[in-house]
Amino acid sequence: MAAGAGCRSVPVTAVTGPEAQPAPRRPDGVVLDPPAAIPLAVDRVAARGVVALREPLGDEALFDVVRTYVTAFQHEDVDGLIQLLAFDAVALDAKGPRSRSAIVDAWRARFRNLDYAKLVGTEVIDFDAIERYTAQNLGSAGSSSSSSSSSSFGVPARPAEMRDADVLLRIPVAAARVAGERYFGDVILMLLRRDGERYRIAGLAEEDAP
Repeated sequence: MAAGAGCRSVPVTAVTGPEAQPAPRRPDGVVLDPPAAIPLAVDRVAARGVVALREPLGDEALFDVVRTYVTAFQHEDVDGLIQLLAFDAVALDAKGPRSRSAIVDAWRARFRNLDYAKLVGTEVIDFDAIERYTAQNLGSAGSSSSSSSSSSFGVPARPAEMRDADVLLRIPVAAARVAGERYFGDVILMLLRRDGERYRIAGLAEEDAP
């Protein structure tokens, strides 16, 4: 007698009844917009679209440049003066050295001819009398504003190099001459241009009192 009828394989059938587990639901794809680009921060811009304005620097940032400029002269520090210059700085006086390198050469010549150390401890600048002008105060390049000024020099013409966000300082020099020697003009014109969180000198000139 056979050991048995043998084992029959039982076919496996798919479960289709309520016991079947549903496949995990996959949501439809969603198109994501890329994050909006942050516009470059500027000082002034026309009122249209989305803009980002930089927080303006105060007058103290302007005066810091003036103080550093005078201190560098008192110590005949050419490197310190160079650090104050914008890369495209020029002389505002057409008769003077126009390029950045020519301005530096003129400083070196002044230090060879005069002992600026004599000015150490001297109040060279009258900070209370500094006049501050924006491009809006001065109108178009080459023209002077019709507004009045207490200065004997009158309101300056806007330099051709002045940009809309630049600041022009007229700086009276309290100690232009010492012991009969002339160290500065009676007034320094300083065109300042913002560079990050500080100003640099974009233009320079010296004037004599009329």
